[in-house]
Amino acid sequence: DALQPSLLLEARAGLNRLGTFRVPRSYGFDIATIGLPASLKPQMQYPIFPRFTPDGVAEIGTMQTDDMRQAHEAWSAAGAITKIHGGHLLKFGVEERLYRYNNSQGGPVMTFAFAPTFTRGPDPNVASQTAGFGFATFLLGTPTGGSAKRYPADALHATNFGAFAQDDW
Repeated sequence: DALQPSLLLEARAGLNRLGTFRVPRSYGFDIATIGLPASLKPQMQYPIFPRFTPDGVAEIGTMQTDDMRQAHEAWSAAGAITKIHGGHLLKFGVEERLYRYNNSQGGPVMTFAFAPTFTRGPDPNVASQTAGFGFATFLLGTPTGGSAKRYPADALHATNFGAFAQDDW
């Protein structure tokens, strides 16, 4: 914009926003519906179907890293003044940028492992490489291990500022 015949003003602002949201199909699942204690529900960061890992067979349950929530922003504002004075072309300006990065993507929320420990035959306290089956332990409903994890959501914030002065003659 021309403020005067020899004085110009340039101003601009911008916003760029990107959101990536991926929600598993089992989101909202109530673990009490498959017989797990309702007291485990508050332990789950996201209400999704748990993962069962019986030894010797494929895992049961969805990949729990599918839950992803990301939002990124880049804000910018800049201004410059140009002054024509005799044989000089004077320019002065500033620019500031703000970057925001928010990410929430965890790993396995709740998992249960089923080793062949409880299906080893007549004496489960005697170790054997050939006895027992993880899926049979799963069918008994006796897990040999498990975890309930929580993952922090990242939030980063950065600003940049720059200024310039220029004389073309």
